[in-house]
Amino acid sequence: MQYLIYLIIIGGMGFGILIPELNIAKPAIPYLIGLLLAVNFYEIEFKWKRFLRWELVITLSLSALIIPPIYYLLLSKGLLPEYRIGLLLTAVAPSGVMPLVLGRFIPKIDNNLILGNFLVTTFGSILYLPAVVRWLAGETIDVPASQLLIKTALMILLPYGLSLIMKSRLLTNFMSRIKASFKPIFLLLLFIICAVATSGVSHQILWNIGMVRLVILVFSVYLIQGGLAYLAGSLFWDQPIRRTLTLISSSRNNQITLGIAVINFAPATAIPCILGFIFHHVTNAIWLYLFRK
Repeated sequence: MQYLIYLIIIGGMGFGILIPELNIAKPAIPYLIGLLLAVNFYEIEFKWKRFLRWELVITLSLSALIIPPIYYLLLSKGLLPEYRIGLLLTAVAPSGVMPLVLGRFIPKIDNNLILGNFLVTTFGSILYLPAVVRWLAGETIDVPASQLLIKTALMILLPYGLSLIMKSRLLTNFMSRIKASFKPIFLLLLFIICAVATSGVSHQILWNIGMVRLVILVFSVYLIQGGLAYLAGSLFWDQPIRRTLTLISSSRNNQITLGIAVINFAPATAIPCILGFIFHHVTNAIWLYLFRK
């Protein structure tokens, strides 16, 4: 049973790739994540005064200053221009919400830093994402700022409000009776999210040498960001901060970059962002395994 969470993630991804029809359920992903976050917020005590931390300089620097030029100016040379732009979008994407979901399975982790990173990088990306793309690729992009702000606020505020209602004295007895069912419900929802998020990916990719190289580069974005964050954390902070920085730095919000790619560029630009849906979950499973003790 100790490997169940990894099997859920990998199994969900495989299920989604094999059944592309699940792609029709993608609009439901934010609501499913909201349910997972409500369960997590019920079991975690956040200190809102501690979510603005100077450790966030690490994650912001990696996403906005260090990783994008390495990949766009150096590692992606020779790829199709559309792939290079898509890879740049993947590298500069803000952190995703999954660390808030999976943090409960990692001992010695800082949940306040996870929450702060999600909010700061998401809202900050409205400014730095178009600036970085303009700086490196000379392209002007349209970021749906108002939609992003509203969706992010609702994804955090509604689940948090629901968790407060669940903690109220009126529901104490009821919650004590159903709490035992939280874990199976959580795992089922996680499986569904991984399946739906990765559904249809294999049908949008044409395999050739350039694609193989692109796959390797997209995967390395997640591993290198996580590895550099762990290295920075090892120099300055204790184990909980190191683990937290690793997890949040290698988690990318691919929905944002995929939307930007579709709105602003040729269809092939979306392929690196689509690949990101796979490796986002793969690297989450890797860190869960490495930090399981």
